[in-house]
Amino acid sequence: MFDVLNSQPKPLADLTQQWDQLAKERARQLSSGLDISFSKVVAPTALKLLQGADLSAFLDIGSGTGHFATLVSPLAGSVIGVEPSGASVEIAMHLCESRTNIRFIQAAVEDVTVTQLNGLASAATAIMVMMAAPDLRRFAAAVNALLRSNSTFVAVIPHPCFWPEYWGYANAEWYDYTKEIFVEAPFKVSRDQTSIRTTHIHRPLSQYLSTFANHGFKLVAFEEPIPEESVQAMYPEPWHFPRFAALKWIKE
Repeated sequence: MFDVLNSQPKPLADLTQQWDQLAKERARQLSSGLDISFSKVVAPTALKLLQGADLSAFLDIGSGTGHFATLVSPLAGSVIGVEPSGASVEIAMHLCESRTNIRFIQAAVEDVTVTQLNGLASAATAIMVMMAAPDLRRFAAAVNALLRSNSTFVAVIPHPCFWPEYWGYANAEWYDYTKEIFVEAPFKVSRDQTSIRTTHIHRPLSQYLSTFANHGFKLVAFEEPIPEESVQAMYPEPWHFPRFAALKWIKE
């Protein structure tokens, strides 16, 4: 197990500060292709689940350094990235400066209003975001408030059943799959390690499903993507289980 610790619950402001510190390293990993999982697994899966959705007014929740926004912008009418990390938004604005249909709002989705979006969104994503939302019920309520009826919401999260094994804390005495647990560790991807510590929240899969069901979302697709053999060869170690879970909801 690398340096993974059970953390006390943190407010969103503390988590945002961690992402401010990570922003440049995260942009480097994404721009250089070091984050194979983003480019070969996470982003393609999200784009596949968005097929057929109305992307005329697209909302990218937790848009980070803007790399997913650049992928969806050719498919969308307009793209609004919502991101609390000011350092990440600064990078995203530079990355997307030539994309005239993308703009960013520096804020947590919980604090964004429909007026700021210039109307309800027609579809939204949260790519590797919900595990960093300290209050999942408040997050789900905010997404509900910003989406039109019958709109699509796609989320990708670290797979709660397997991520603890992948990161090496499944056998820690403090770990309990059934509980919400704040976990702190240096941020890493398969081919790159940083010294910057970030926090994610482990939650059982049932908590995600029940929370969004209670906030007016109907689950219509659930995927556990596994890279094909040629992509697996790019990783330092083969996958023995899915590392991510992708969910597609319709707001009723």
